[in-house]
Amino acid sequence: MGKYKELDYMINAHTMLLKPVQHEKYGTLVYEKGCKFYTMFRPKDYIECACLEGGSSYAGRREAVLYSTTYRNKIPIPIFPEQSIIAFPTLSSSQFLCEWVFLHHIKGYKMLEKIVKEPRTQVDFSDGQYEDVMMSAYSFQEQMERASYCNFLFSKATMMNHT
Repeated sequence: MGKYKELDYMINAHTMLLKPVQHEKYGTLVYEKGCKFYTMFRPKDYIECACLEGGSSYAGRREAVLYSTTYRNKIPIPIFPEQSIIAFPTLSSSQFLCEWVFLHHIKGYKMLEKIVKEPRTQVDFSDGQYEDVMMSAYSFQEQMERASYCNFLFSKATMMNHT
């Protein structure tokens, strides 16, 4: 618990994207509604801490998704299911370059021209910002669908627990 209390940022309803950066002082470029800024820790540190704030560990949220779906890799994480805050990774969450996209802020997306070796997709966010993520448009669509399904499953479970 100690390391989480020292984090300089908490995921919230305005978080749209956590992008890792290689910098001596910063670890993440945070995209929030209306702004973007650097923070000190890695994206997964923020995901793990937010899961705990939301009532379960990252491993617990991941295990719940594994139990409830057929997904086995690039698992979407319902961080705050009662608020429909769910994020999905662009790569395996153990990879340094893994970015985390927050479902409820996606307005649209499009494949970028193949000018670089790795596939990239431009994500358009609800506030007008956009950013490229390192994955194909097909994979992005698949991750969006997985996250939407998880959002449905876990928001339904949350509603049932409150009735």
